[in-house]
Amino acid sequence: MARHEAIMTGTGGRGVLLVGRILATAAMEVYKNVLWLPTYAITMRGGAVECSVILDDEEILSPVLNQVNGVICFDASQSKIFESRIKPGGVIVTETAGIKEDLKRDDINIFYIPALQVAIELGDPQISNFLMTGLYLAATNCLSPELFEKDVKARMAGRDKILSMNLMAFRKGLELYHDGKGVVRRSLAKKTAAAR
Repeated sequence: MARHEAIMTGTGGRGVLLVGRILATAAMEVYKNVLWLPTYAITMRGGAVECSVILDDEEILSPVLNQVNGVICFDASQSKIFESRIKPGGVIVTETAGIKEDLKRDDINIFYIPALQVAIELGDPQISNFLMTGLYLAATNCLSPELFEKDVKARMAGRDKILSMNLMAFRKGLELYHDGKGVVRRSLAKKTAAAR
């Protein structure tokens, strides 16, 4: 499979590191080399937190990533900071709650999603991380949803309510990508099609 590099960023307590770790663990079934590198401030809950995930069949020579294929911003205030770190043709999925200005780049695929609002409608604001990850996997095809779900089920076995809510949110994210409802999308593919 092709190399994929992702950064997930947000605030502590929002499940940023959890979904990054699940992505990395699930990817071990199809990639020969996987790296998950968390970075967080001393105060985890409410403090800045991010993780890098690298999926590759070749040896990973360095965990340092200047530019990546994709970014998930669980906290909209960080989307402008990470916009410049996405490779041309890459993907950014960002929460809309608290966003102050649209992203300017026209060489990346941008997905604005009111994840917190949708998660509240589903019954739990804490599942927005799984919702955004579902949309991200659908947009990037870096890993099959089935493998991600398999790891979620293994990790949350015995916690039926939490497992059910997280899977519901993840599947809602996949659905939002495919039907486009509730997501503002600035897509290179759509722009190219419109230009024809």
